[in-house]
Amino acid sequence: MPLTPKQKLQRMLPPYLGVIVCALIFMTVLSWIPLVLIAKRRASHSPMPRVHIFQDMDAQPKFGAQDANTLFADGRAMRPVVEGAVARGHLNTDDHYYRGYKTDGNLKPILDSNNQLTWYDGFPKQITVDMALLKRGQERFNIYCAVCHGRAGYGDGSVSEHIKQINDQATFAGKPLPAAGWVPPRNLIGTEYVRTDPLGKLFNTITNGFNKMPSYAAQIPVEDRWAIVAYVHALINSQRIDKAKVADLYKDEDFADPLVVPTVPKVKVVEVAADASEDEKLIAQGATLFQTKICFTCHTIDASKPAATEAALHAPRFIGKFWGEDVKVHDGINGPLITVKFDEAYFMESVEQPMAKIVDGALPGMAPLPTTPEERKALMYYVRSLSK
Repeated sequence: MPLTPKQKLQRMLPPYLGVIVCALIFMTVLSWIPLVLIAKRRASHSPMPRVHIFQDMDAQPKFGAQDANTLFADGRAMRPVVEGAVARGHLNTDDHYYRGYKTDGNLKPILDSNNQLTWYDGFPKQITVDMALLKRGQERFNIYCAVCHGRAGYGDGSVSEHIKQINDQATFAGKPLPAAGWVPPRNLIGTEYVRTDPLGKLFNTITNGFNKMPSYAAQIPVEDRWAIVAYVHALINSQRIDKAKVADLYKDEDFADPLVVPTVPKVKVVEVAADASEDEKLIAQGATLFQTKICFTCHTIDASKPAATEAALHAPRFIGKFWGEDVKVHDGINGPLITVKFDEAYFMESVEQPMAKIVDGALPGMAPLPTTPEERKALMYYVRSLSK
């Protein structure tokens, strides 16, 4: 009987072919094990150091600055300055410019009668305080400082607000605070000694840090640190203007700075009689603040004179009957649409946290308004008085 093709193939193949195939499959799968182990090690954490085959001088015998070294009689690895040694290179000998405090010939700080550093006040001779310096300081402040201190200097930067939020959430949930040791950033505007301290002390704080604030000497050059000092004091002074002088701020429209729009309305201080009621005084104060805080650039209060940026931002108008009315707002940026009542609580939140609730159709572009609680109350009274 003739053989079938299958039987012919079986006779041609060796009897141990099946074993060979199984062995090949087993070896292939076995070769994957090192790859799996490598992938696991790359994604896992271990208290032991990684395998470091090529050292490239990464690990070598040496002494740290604070290590002991029996080679020397004093047992210290870090050696003191040799008497009579002459320094070379850039010496940074100008104390006012490079340090902000006075030192002796060996760069040792000179202490005052209270055993404190002797600070320099004013700016060093290398610094010219002009608009270019203030703008440079504003740019550097917004890059390095605003994340904690806020762009207006009130200590309400994004980092600070984030940590407050996660701590509040943990408190609400009854859990340990993730940032229990957090030290809130300094309110540069409301802290009196920031305004009255010598300028050299603020410069030194930027250079060497303070409390939880790290040193920014590596990131910010010396001249830029002085520019930030100038800008911080410009911020402070902008919030301490005598109200009696506010009316003179825009008395002359012949501006020297081309960046200032020459059509800015003149600020008018709203005055009331001495025997006016408390509400009337607050409304008058709020009307003045509405101008000095430049609220008029976005919010229209007179239909015949639209606000400059109303069309672009679609900012709410304070015209007609609006106080106590329902308003459709987004709960956060691109958040769900909800209905709230235009009342005192909503107004105060809008001034302090403009991004918390955004009027439907308006663009989210308002920054937190730098105001005190008393100023916010006066603004609220004035805006409420505009509702007919």
